[in-house]
Amino acid sequence: MFGKQYKPLCLMLAFVFSANAHAASATCKEAANLSPWSLWQGYQKRFVQHDGRVLDQTGERDFTTSESEAYTLFFALVNNDRQRFEVVLNWIEANLSKGDFAHNLPAWHWGRQTNGKWEILDPNSASDADTWLAYTLLQAGSLWSEARYTRLGMTLLEQIKAKEVVLLPDGGTMLLPAPQGFAEINGKWRFNPSYLPIQLLRAFAQADPTGPWQAMTTTTLQMIRGTASRGFAPDWVSYQRGMGWAALPENEPVGSYDAIRTYLWAGMLDDNDTIKPQLIRSFSGMRRYSVE
Repeated sequence: MFGKQYKPLCLMLAFVFSANAHAASATCKEAANLSPWSLWQGYQKRFVQHDGRVLDQTGERDFTTSESEAYTLFFALVNNDRQRFEVVLNWIEANLSKGDFAHNLPAWHWGRQTNGKWEILDPNSASDADTWLAYTLLQAGSLWSEARYTRLGMTLLEQIKAKEVVLLPDGGTMLLPAPQGFAEINGKWRFNPSYLPIQLLRAFAQADPTGPWQAMTTTTLQMIRGTASRGFAPDWVSYQRGMGWAALPENEPVGSYDAIRTYLWAGMLDDNDTIKPQLIRSFSGMRRYSVE
């Protein structure tokens, strides 16, 4: 069904078609004997150490973020690379979660201290990485029939609910960017729209029906409608008690590295998802700009 260059699509279908990983299983079996994804091989060679650590080479000193580890775990799933998947997962738990996913969300920043010691540089977690890790583990558990991955995914979801989910004054449920530094300060909360792919929320609602994920989907759409000025997504937004949603900074909102992912998630959303047309309308400015 797929040529060699399309092998990644077999598992990518599990993402594009929301939470239904089994919809891609037959196609994955057809692609099982194809050659490895060349882009994945090149990515590993440049950024991934043999022990599963992913290097960020943008600074003077190589460091690692939970976000890069989470995306790498997803890439390993897309490529059906179970060996690399396990190595990366083990590195995340051992080094970012202090050896215990059950009690510690992954620290977002790991690297070399000024004294030369390699360790966690900032213990705060990043919810975009946390949700991608949980999603990837749940999908891996389903696609590979591995109950341990499913259990780990649910364990991370429980921690996310306990540490990174907040109830806003109007009753809306939302995902904080991290446990520390973004919750209410003087009646204002800060959020990042690119941290909330609807696909992931749909998958979580299926895996955890009594959780906050369906309500969060509604709040996410409200956030985007209230902050996508002139059809462009901002990097950061705020919710203020008694005033609602606003883009940040208020005087001149910026949409750059973070915001570009918001368009990506919307474009990848299943065409049959009822929210997709509403998202596309909200991003009309970027749509016009990209086709002109």
